[in-house]
Amino acid sequence: MAASGRLPEEEALDVTGIVRSPVFETMCRAGWRGVLRRLQIAVAAVVVLAGAAEAERLAAKVLRVVDGDTVIATAGGGEVRVRLLGVDAPEIAHEGRPGEPYSRVATEFTKRRISEADRIELEIAGDRVDTHGRTLGFLWLRARSGGEPANLSEELLRAGLARAIRHFEYPEKNRFLGLEAEARREGRGMWQARRPSSSRD
Repeated sequence: MAASGRLPEEEALDVTGIVRSPVFETMCRAGWRGVLRRLQIAVAAVVVLAGAAEAERLAAKVLRVVDGDTVIATAGGGEVRVRLLGVDAPEIAHEGRPGEPYSRVATEFTKRRISEADRIELEIAGDRVDTHGRTLGFLWLRARSGGEPANLSEELLRAGLARAIRHFEYPEKNRFLGLEAEARREGRGMWQARRPSSSRD
């Protein structure tokens, strides 16, 4: 260190990346209370991931449906924000941005399917937490009438209320792409022949 107490130029800390990072921008927008809340959820996600290392699926209880592909749930002894793996549902209105076509329909679909389930399980495919601190996983819904559990991600794709994720690998990716293509061909949900803007949002 230089005698003046300042770091030499080659040792100086470059904070440009920090200031421009999505995390820093989120902190500024949400305020510290929101940041602390998100930190709590992120820590809980670590707890859930640790539990998932020993169990493929964890019993879960959905506390709130945020939108078509995101829920707040308890699993593995902690509260966690879950983003459904492999799908992208239309965005609801937030931060001053209008909702995308079919965002309300997709959200209501997820609420209804969860309310109809007798038991819900969270499956985490590996150590997956996205940049927003959300745990990426599948939600399996077991019906009261019995039978095989339904994968909520698949249900959204079949209904034409979500797109299959393409930019990274995950279990069932090829199958999900096929389900989206089928929904497009059949004109289901947001893939109807009429313009999405003229339909429900």
